[in-house]
Amino acid sequence: MTAALRVRLTAKGQVPIPKVIRDELGITPGDEVALYVDDGRLVLDVTPPGLLFDEVVSRIEAAARANGITPDMVLPACKEARREIVAERRARSRDA
Repeated sequence: MTAALRVRLTAKGQVPIPKVIRDELGITPGDEVALYVDDGRLVLDVTPPGLLFDEVVSRIEAAARANGITPDMVLPACKEARREIVAERRARSRDA
């Protein structure tokens, strides 16, 4: 792990990422990263959320196929789970 390095925010609001950190993270110009605030800290995540989600879905689909599970078998359960989640959120928002 690289030691903390201080950088200066540019006039355009950009934060330069030192080469040693780019090299450690394996990021290059043009790569997409996710930025978010977590407990008052700016976090740079090199795993784009969409990519991670797509990978998870691909693994679930492969496991389902390997076990003979078809989309027709899963879809009703997904719809029911969605209905339950929506109902729970609506109940929470009414209680708040």
